[in-house]
Amino acid sequence: MRRVLIGLVAFFGLILAVLAPAVPAHAAGSTVSGTITVPTGFDVMDVTVRILDEDSDVVSSTSPDNQGDFTFADVPNGEYQIQASGDGMSTERSAWFMVNADVSGKNLTLREIFTVSGSVSSSAGPVTEGYVEFFASCDDWEDDDSAAYDYFEDQPYSVDLPTGSYRVRIGVYSGLGLSSWHNAKSSCLSADVVAVNGDQTLNLVTLPSGQIRGTVRYNGVGVSDSWVVAYRWDQGDESWDYYDDADTANDGSYTLSRLTPGTYKVQFGGYYSATLSLSGQWWNGAATLAAATQIPLASGQTVNGIDANLQKAASISGVVTGPNGARKNVDVTVFDSASGEAVDDTSTALDGSWKIQGLEPGTYYLRFQEEGGVNREFWNDKATVNTADTFTLTVGQDLTGLNAWLGSPDPCEFQNNCPVPPPPPPPPPADQTLKMPAKSIKKGKTVKLASRTTQGSKVTWKASPTKVCKIKKKKSAVSLRTLKKGKCKLTAGAPAASGYNPLSSKVTIKVK
Repeated sequence: MRRVLIGLVAFFGLILAVLAPAVPAHAAGSTVSGTITVPTGFDVMDVTVRILDEDSDVVSSTSPDNQGDFTFADVPNGEYQIQASGDGMSTERSAWFMVNADVSGKNLTLREIFTVSGSVSSSAGPVTEGYVEFFASCDDWEDDDSAAYDYFEDQPYSVDLPTGSYRVRIGVYSGLGLSSWHNAKSSCLSADVVAVNGDQTLNLVTLPSGQIRGTVRYNGVGVSDSWVVAYRWDQGDESWDYYDDADTANDGSYTLSRLTPGTYKVQFGGYYSATLSLSGQWWNGAATLAAATQIPLASGQTVNGIDANLQKAASISGVVTGPNGARKNVDVTVFDSASGEAVDDTSTALDGSWKIQGLEPGTYYLRFQEEGGVNREFWNDKATVNTADTFTLTVGQDLTGLNAWLGSPDPCEFQNNCPVPPPPPPPPPADQTLKMPAKSIKKGKTVKLASRTTQGSKVTWKASPTKVCKIKKKKSAVSLRTLKKGKCKLTAGAPAASGYNPLSSKVTIKVK
């Protein structure tokens, strides 16, 4: 009987064990610990220690004990970083580390913060607007990771830095200076090292800017609203690269500013109005970049007398007719005979007339074409580009009488009796694309900008107002720096690419 009772108890105990709900095991995380060291005279318990996740978000924060020791408990598996900061002390971060078991030895040493301030000037005078950046190493400069940054409009500048050694980069927006490293050094590796171990005055010296000046005239009178471009010889790329440009004033004068030492060539653009068309040229009266005279420029030097006397540009004109008289909206394109590239185009008016101005001396040919390319011919009554007649223009020549009879839809008008129709024209150019920055950016952020369009054209960026945001250029990289809260208008422009239109894009960014 006793055995039966024992068996029944065991049986019902088994049933209860099966029916009882499971109790989950506690999945405790790991601990992360370390020690914080502070400068003499500071209280380590005033420090805040944070553990950051892989997105740099704060997971938890704590304060160390009076020995500087800290511990984070129940940290889930993942990638983390320790950050520590305190009033009057630097903010330090550990390297990223993985947690899949208890981690110790995540120690950080904070440094005392000091104020460094002073003036910015060149040997030619003060810099009135710009910025200063302090880098702990040239690697930090390559990574655009500055230890301190200050934009100034009215001097002096002022930055807060922990003790250490730094190289100082000076950016110039206006004034008698150029962007360079402290003491007029041209690179990070050659820059002077500045030691910071207390509050101090540090007056910074940048390279003095060079200038090229002159006047653009026609028949002895200054030409306003013309453009002038400086190209600088790049020894590394062995090419003439665009450097700066300017527009002429009412008296035809111009100034190309903030030029670094080097060798330059200057191009003068033409001038076009309803009554006057002037052709451009290179200094000194050259027709091409290769033939232009070189201009050597030393540091801080001003070269005067780089003048231009523009000449009247050539023009061509004619009338297009057809079976029913005047032909309107016919596309007329002029091509350079040597390169085969299109130089300019226009469309015929209601009476079939057309005119193209602003042409340089040279040899050209013409194409007349209806919209869609259904019906076209080349001057003078030729079916193909290979049989087209050419014409040569001299300086200021107005060549008239370049007429065409364009049948529609009859292509059998040509003298060689219905030649094989030419191939259809290439598709019209499409718009270029460009990755634009976000429309909302926090103050003090640096955002990398695209240096080229998706189609490969080099992008020129402009930002305004400069009190809110600035464009920064470093080597081939371009970035946007937000300085204060407000609205920043950002403009991107790029020349035409093969098969694509020039780019002109604008965006308004809210700086928070």
